[in-house]
Amino acid sequence: MMDGNIFEHNAQALRSLHNEIEVTFADRNRNEEHYQLWAQACQRFHSSFDRLAFPGGLEQELSLLKRGDAQAIEMAVRYLEANPWFFRSGYIKEELLQRLKRVALSENQRERLRVVIVERINNGSGREFRRYCKLAKALMNSTFEAKVRQAMMSNDVNVSRRAGWVMNSLNS
Repeated sequence: MMDGNIFEHNAQALRSLHNEIEVTFADRNRNEEHYQLWAQACQRFHSSFDRLAFPGGLEQELSLLKRGDAQAIEMAVRYLEANPWFFRSGYIKEELLQRLKRVALSENQRERLRVVIVERINNGSGREFRRYCKLAKALMNSTFEAKVRQAMMSNDVNVSRRAGWVMNSLNS
């Protein structure tokens, strides 16, 4: 399942675990039993988070990525391509993007990240979009710049605004 959609599978599991917290939260003060249901939901979520947030463990990935491990770099690129969404995933993407700026990427990985950035320009992104803009500068080539310029001409004001942010980063 690693290559399939492990990122989305794990994201769904985390969304489900987080939903249990939200469902039990409202009644946690009713009595001890409801409080325990909420506490157990919190424990299940937190004890599973590292393992589900990233295959092999989030902390392990970040540590390996910091050291420039080739497999960790590839997994980070795949994670960004998959774009999983769950509680705190934007923060994780920010961290991955920040670390990818500092490692040696293959030309294939650089091209795949350019595709990801154009996709985020066209389809939106969360809090991590600023980090995509900063990474874009390290990935610049004429084809990529042309795609960003084309997106700036979009009739969709959100697409053109995001493309403008990327272009500002490319030109800074």
